[in-house]
Amino acid sequence: MVEYGSQRRNRQIPLYRLPFYALAAVVFAAIVLELVAMAIEQVYPYSRQVLPYMEFQPAAVDRSSCGPSEAQVACPLLEQNLAETNSRILSICSTEGEVASYQPLEPGPGSEGEFRVLVLGGSSVFHYNRRSEPLVESTRLAADLADGEGVLTVPPGTPPPPAGDSWWKVDAEVVVVNESSEQQWTITRGDPNGGVSVAHKKGAGLHPYRPADVADPVPPGLSSSESERSCSQGMIGRLEQRLQDVLPQGIKPVVINGSYPGLGSSDLVGIMQHLPETMAADLVVLYTGHNEFMDFTYPFLEGDTEPVPMRQVARHSHLYRLFVFGLRALADLQERALPSEGYRPWTIFENRAHLCLKHAFDDQQLLDPKDWQEVREEVSERLATNLRFLAHTARSRGAGLVVAKLASNPRLPPCFGGRQPLVVDLARSSTRLEQWTLLDEGEQQLNEAHFARALELFDKAVAADPEAVLPRSGRARALDGLGREEEAVQAYWEARERSIGDFSSPALINDTIARVGAELDLPLVDVPALLAAADRDAGQPPYHAAFLYDEVHPNAAGSDRIAAAIISTAQAAGLLPGPGAQ
Repeated sequence: MVEYGSQRRNRQIPLYRLPFYALAAVVFAAIVLELVAMAIEQVYPYSRQVLPYMEFQPAAVDRSSCGPSEAQVACPLLEQNLAETNSRILSICSTEGEVASYQPLEPGPGSEGEFRVLVLGGSSVFHYNRRSEPLVESTRLAADLADGEGVLTVPPGTPPPPAGDSWWKVDAEVVVVNESSEQQWTITRGDPNGGVSVAHKKGAGLHPYRPADVADPVPPGLSSSESERSCSQGMIGRLEQRLQDVLPQGIKPVVINGSYPGLGSSDLVGIMQHLPETMAADLVVLYTGHNEFMDFTYPFLEGDTEPVPMRQVARHSHLYRLFVFGLRALADLQERALPSEGYRPWTIFENRAHLCLKHAFDDQQLLDPKDWQEVREEVSERLATNLRFLAHTARSRGAGLVVAKLASNPRLPPCFGGRQPLVVDLARSSTRLEQWTLLDEGEQQLNEAHFARALELFDKAVAADPEAVLPRSGRARALDGLGREEEAVQAYWEARERSIGDFSSPALINDTIARVGAELDLPLVDVPALLAAADRDAGQPPYHAAFLYDEVHPNAAGSDRIAAAIISTAQAAGLLPGPGAQ
């Protein structure tokens, strides 16, 4: 018996069972750790810091119909009235000396000789913005630059460099521009940020550069409150000034603000529906469409939250979310690195375009990029429906109507309005890793102003996934850097039209506005064509830098030019008092 017991005690586990026991131990440990992570969640909620939008559900389309039979809209839109809670809506721009501000317009019939104009829109109407310095654009050497020479020459008409020291890259050398006088820029060479002093030929590219030890300044412009106080220089104020110049003597223009940042056409429906009869307008101007995608914007695509690897695992595992949270906490304890040196993009959102890849998402459970086409169609049809209602309501109340297509700068980084998908419809011959590698290497080449090599990489990425926005955005910036203007503009628009989120699909929005305008025989102001012609006359690329503060909001010059075009269009249609009025 002892011998038998001894044999049992010495009995070994068969080798073929070891993997199963090991697997069982791992599973048991994972379950225990998952339970521990769940318990920690109850004490310190970390999940929403890792995945703040785990439970997000896309907005459902309201397919109810209310309103006049020929111009029905979704029923809830007729019930809301933002003017009741926002005193800036249905206000006027009051000016006293050099100070201007929005003041409520008291309901009541207009005095004799008043001509009232109601302008409906979003922040492009409400705000006036300005920049303290011109945008920094790439240029070229207008003459050879010898080794060690301390003055370089740029082409006539080149905007001056920023005040103070600024860094520029010519070929592989980084130079510091200290001051400028027209075409002559005084430079310091041998900068430790890159390159030794060498000779450069006439025509070499001269590109803005960001050294690693120099932080970017805060983008110039006005804050929201400052913009509001400067309403006299925005579209509301400029329309009133322009109307004073063209209306017959004895007729006073009163321009009513029906705009506010973030408003889309659905918001304007309620404002128009509840507009008091005592505030009836003689002319209604529609400049709306930039914000049509706001309620279809997926919040997990926005902001600066860090991307989460293996998001699908994170959605289902507390343990993995706790692991990611711990890694981030450790990273936060380390000293933050300065931004890497590199090509300084032209845009006011200087550090945004290259971040589009960093914040790309790749989780079809959250959003299948192919589904965005259906969202585009829904938005287009809803905009058309809302425009028909606004036009019908304005006309039924005896007002004239002018509608405008929207100005937009094609250089807007695609991730400005939302994170973009890493891939959309990737060719079977490629992998996600290969595509990411192409995009990452392309961004690195852009960072060093190696535009030709960047273009090769982005062309490969476009060929592998033609519908994806990130390859086309990179391709556009490479063409821009190479000075291939027409190709760059087309590539920028192709990227913008494929982007997901706010400010996407500008051509679709403007096509919808033009379609409804033609259907209802509405006077139409083609603002993009207007600004493109002004750019062309000034010998500038069609990016509207002289007229837009950033990528969609007009500055004072842009607001004035748009206001002039609106008035000219209204005059031609006989919608203003005077000879030829309807």
